[in-house]
Amino acid sequence: MAKISRYIYLIAAWLFLVGIIMQVFLAGMVVVAMQMGWNNHISLGHLLVGPLVVMLVTLYLGRFRVR
Repeated sequence: MAKISRYIYLIAAWLFLVGIIMQVFLAGMVVVAMQMGWNNHISLGHLLVGPLVVMLVTLYLGRFRVR
């Protein structure tokens, strides 16, 4: 169970990182290029809570060590 939780944590961490990169891209599209509105940026920000919750749960299930 702990090994599976660690893999799920790793996948969620990568999804969160990709989401942050997309947030920066979308903010740049709004501010610099003026190609779209803030709605996509805001919606993606709300969706980024999902990987964080998954990471929190799998952190405890995976029994990560405190460094």
